[in-house]
Amino acid sequence: MINLKKVPFLALVAFMFTGLTANAQTTTPNVEMAQLLPSDVAQLWEINTGVTNPVSYIFNSLLSMSMQESLNGMSAVEQQQTNDFLTTIVKNNKVSIAIKMTTVTSEDGTYSYPSTNSYFSFQISPENFKKFIALTKDVSNEKYDGIALYGSRTSNTTFALVGNLMFTASSRAEMVRALDLYTKKMGTALAQNDGYIAVRQKDLQGSFLNIFINPLSYAQNDFSSADLAPLNEIPALMEGLKAARGLVKGEGFSLVQTTPGFNFSFFVKYDQAKLTQLNLNFGDYNFLPQLYKWVNSQNIILYSEQSNLQASIKSIVKMYFSGVETSKQFTTWKNSLKADANLDFDTELMPILKDKYSLSIHKTSQIIPALTFMLNVSSDLNTVSSGENMVAKSVNVLSKLVDYADKAFTKMEKDAAVELIIVDLMGNKI
Repeated sequence: MINLKKVPFLALVAFMFTGLTANAQTTTPNVEMAQLLPSDVAQLWEINTGVTNPVSYIFNSLLSMSMQESLNGMSAVEQQQTNDFLTTIVKNNKVSIAIKMTTVTSEDGTYSYPSTNSYFSFQISPENFKKFIALTKDVSNEKYDGIALYGSRTSNTTFALVGNLMFTASSRAEMVRALDLYTKKMGTALAQNDGYIAVRQKDLQGSFLNIFINPLSYAQNDFSSADLAPLNEIPALMEGLKAARGLVKGEGFSLVQTTPGFNFSFFVKYDQAKLTQLNLNFGDYNFLPQLYKWVNSQNIILYSEQSNLQASIKSIVKMYFSGVETSKQFTTWKNSLKADANLDFDTELMPILKDKYSLSIHKTSQIIPALTFMLNVSSDLNTVSSGENMVAKSVNVLSKLVDYADKAFTKMEKDAAVELIIVDLMGNKI
C-alpha cells in the first residue's frame, strides 16, 4: 500500500504550480477554466499534453525534483507506486494557468502596490481527485455552496473539484469569487468575453500551447499611476494612450509541434468601432513580402519588411498629435525640417513612403554592422495622378537628406571643436 500521508502539502503545491496535471477519465471536460475566471483576467495559458508536445518530459522532470524529498521517507515499493501515480497524471490533460492584475493596500492603509492573483487547473476524475487529496498533509477542508474546499493551514492557496476540473486559486477569497461566478452567475466570466471568444476560435488544430492576453486588464483607467508620471512630460503620448485605450480587446498565440518543427499563429481582436473613431485601419499594413529578393543572405543579422510606412506615420500623427498643443509642436517640427533641410514633409517625403520598405543589418569586418534601408518607389506603382515620376522624386529627397545629415554632423564637430572619428578595436580609423 502507498503511505500517502507522508507526502507534505507544500510538495503538492510545488507539483501543481510547475504545471503538472492529473489524468482525466473523460475526453471532453464539462468545465473550462475560463468559466471560473473573471472577464478582466490578464493572461490565460493552456497546455494540452494529449497532443504531440515538447513539455511532457519537462513536467516529469519537475515532478521528480519537487517530490524527491518526500519520496525519501517511503519504502522503495511506496516510492515507485507514488511516483507512478503522479507521473501518469501528466498524460492526456489540459493544464491552465492564469493571472489577474490587482492592487494591494498596506495594512495601515498608507500606500498600495500592484500585485497579481493566480489560478491553476487541470482535468481529473473524482476517483483520482480522492487519491490526490490523500497525498496531501496538513490540509484543512470546508464546504462552500456544496463544494468541498481544500487548503493549507499555513498558506492561502485553496483548491476544489468543480465538475471534472481541479481548480486552484491563490486565496480563499478568489476561490469563492470563482465559484460564485460559475455556480451563481454572479458577474461576467472570461468565457463570455468577446476578445477571449474571438481568440479561442483562432487556436490551431492540434496545438499544445494556447495563450490569451487581455490588454484591457493592463490599461490604466485614469493614467494617474506613479509609474506613468514620466509620461505626463510627453503630452502627445499621453493623449494617444487615452485615445487608444480599449482599442485591442484580445491577443492570442497558438503553437503546434510538427515533424519538422513548429507551426504558430498570432491573432489580435480589435474594436472596429474604436478604430473608426480614431480613423485608423489595420488593413493598411497587410502585404506580401517582396523586397527580400534583393537582399544578400550572407552574414545577415536581421531582416524586417513592412508595408506602407506612410500609413503608419499618419496613424501615429492621428494618435499622438491630435491635440491643439501637440499639433502645434508637430507643425513647428515640420517647419524646421523645411528650413534646415529644404525638405517638405507632406509634399516631398510622405509620397515616397506609400509602398513596401525593409531594414536589413549585415555583419561586417568593422565594429559597426552595415545597415540598409530599402524603399519601393517603382514608378509603375507609385506614379502620382499628375504623372510625376516617383523614382526621380525619391532621388531628389535622398539628395536633400544626405546633404542635411552632412551639415548636421559638420555642425556637431564644429560645436564640439573635435573631429568625430570612428575607430575599430585595433585603433584603425574607419
